[in-house]
Amino acid sequence: MGSSNKKIQVAIADDHTLLRKALAKLIGSFDNYSVLFEADNGKGVKAKIAQHIIPDIVLLDVNMPGMDGYETAHWLFANYPQVRVLALSMFSDERTIIKMLRLGAKGYILKNIDPDELKKALDSVMKKNFYLSEYISGKIISGLHKDLDKPEEQINLTDKEREFLHLICS
Repeated sequence: MGSSNKKIQVAIADDHTLLRKALAKLIGSFDNYSVLFEADNGKGVKAKIAQHIIPDIVLLDVNMPGMDGYETAHWLFANYPQVRVLALSMFSDERTIIKMLRLGAKGYILKNIDPDELKKALDSVMKKNFYLSEYISGKIISGLHKDLDKPEEQINLTDKEREFLHLICS
């Protein structure tokens, strides 16, 4: 049934092996999806793509050693714009979300979502070319209302406070 339909190929990039393997098993259980490859960072993604193993979607962790999600999303968008990036993270702050979207991610999901929402996100990224949950949409609106390029409020210390901090650090 439906075997004539090509399955949507997903790559998973996350430095946590247990999570990556669990995601691969879960995605493999979804109709019309299969996991093409797994990588523990962006360098692994680049290496696979260099071998002409090109997925439809990359489920991309933001925080990874070696080559993080920001750098990987930017590289994918510049070199393989047809590959849809779905960012995956524990971070729910506006700066991270907006930065990933600016770098080419088509959606942003949190690691604490239900499996049904992951399926919904994958489907949406393939059909509509984007996915944002109500929660993430709210974060984006909130972030756009702030001046994200402006540095955070600076703390002014007295000379005594600076000396105290210097002594603690030495």
